[in-house]
Amino acid sequence: ISNSLNIHCILLFFITKHAADKQKQKPAFHVNLSHILRGLSSDQIVKFDKVVTNVGKPYSPETGKFTAPRDGTYTFSWTCLTPPGSKFETRLAINNNHISGNRANAETIKQYVQTTKNAVVQMKKGDVATVRVLSVTGLTLHGSNYNFSSFSGFMI
Repeated sequence: ISNSLNIHCILLFFITKHAADKQKQKPAFHVNLSHILRGLSSDQIVKFDKVVTNVGKPYSPETGKFTAPRDGTYTFSWTCLTPPGSKFETRLAINNNHISGNRANAETIKQYVQTTKNAVVQMKKGDVATVRVLSVTGLTLHGSNYNFSSFSGFMI
């Protein structure tokens, strides 16, 4: 009986430790856009669909939403590539509140334009971060197997 009790105690210790270690793991994600987006409407969420990293699964490629699993300080970065003759303007929103904007504008030039923006924000558990189209300016966002357009974030 004592050997059985010892084994149960050891198993309980490892299960408890694993659960505690998992809770300590900070949420992080990186997603790319695998295809070209055109004609999105004002305030539409940009859904980056190619998941590279999703620690704790806080990002949903189906909805384009990152949901904070706990209170804390988070950093986000998003990169947009637009082709010649086009532009794509986005904003980072927390619970639909504007935090920062990003403008990739190649309307008058004959080359691709790529821009990156970063933001550091305080979030509460359940807050939602999204990249959204600014007004009606979201004409073309270039995505491909080369991963030129992306969205990432993590808890600091």
